[in-house]
Amino acid sequence: STNNVQFGRDIDTTDLSGVKLTLHLKYVSKYGSESPMTIHVNRLLTDISYDSIYYEDKEFAANEFELLKSADVAFGTDSIMKVEMPSELVQQIVRENVGQTTWTNKDFINFFKGLYITTELASGDGCIYALDLIGSKSKMVLTYNDTCSFDFLINEYSTRINMYSHDYTNADSELKAAIDNPDQPTKYCYIQGLAGLKTKIMFPELYSLFDTTNIIINRAQLCVTIKEGTESTVLPSPKAMSMTRILGNGKFDFLEDYKSNSKNFGGSFNETEKSYTFNIPLHLQDLFKDYKDLGEKTDNGIFLVANDNRIVPYRAVLYGGAHENLSVKIIVYYLLY
Repeated sequence: STNNVQFGRDIDTTDLSGVKLTLHLKYVSKYGSESPMTIHVNRLLTDISYDSIYYEDKEFAANEFELLKSADVAFGTDSIMKVEMPSELVQQIVRENVGQTTWTNKDFINFFKGLYITTELASGDGCIYALDLIGSKSKMVLTYNDTCSFDFLINEYSTRINMYSHDYTNADSELKAAIDNPDQPTKYCYIQGLAGLKTKIMFPELYSLFDTTNIIINRAQLCVTIKEGTESTVLPSPKAMSMTRILGNGKFDFLEDYKSNSKNFGGSFNETEKSYTFNIPLHLQDLFKDYKDLGEKTDNGIFLVANDNRIVPYRAVLYGGAHENLSVKIIVYYLLY
């Protein structure tokens, strides 16, 4: 919180028994059934960089961190979880600082490379807690001389990595079948945030309808519906979904409909119909134009994903393309010329 810190000036380094270091974590929300859980606070032993790119499958090797403290997850009425750090770390921090006229942010990061926080389920179905790490209430606080304190801040300039791991061993049999056969249409399809599941949509039959005809698509609406009985207040569906076009090189891009008019694109959850509707006439027109001009199909598919999927663990079970009554549907209005 300041570069001009000299603990040796304010703290009796011969007796650090009254000095405490506490990690404060601001809780903001949860997803799933609240279940007993243990939090593990580890100290990073390897550098992470603010200007580097880290992917969700990033893992730290066993020699890249060490356990500082484990504690049961218990958020109080003020929604702040507090974990007292070991006295050995307090001694290291204070004594590392003694004798320095200034102690910069860079100096501290070279000494203390960061925190690596994991959880372990004790019992129950599990729960995902969301923490506001860059808010003013998440920090480490060093308290000394009864009334004095010093803050080690976590803010927007701190490097932060979210790492996700999914285990579908005990998943529903239909879900596992869909994962094992990703190119086969299924009765149900699945959406999950935090680098979880996404649904691929293609339009193979549309080519045969318009393969020799000049058309102008006026309107095209794609609608997907939540499977009855799968939505709950404990595991809510996404408030909105989006789509990304799969390019020929395997990368992704927004649909032209979204680029042209994001407000008209759609994707918001309809509470009454329990569905999501998207307006995609430009995307379909592009597919038909490519087919007519190039003589080949360029439909690599669309990925349907939950909005805020990198930070919110929304999930949804949808009626899929192979469902007999409530499959994914598209309604097209067009002109012949």
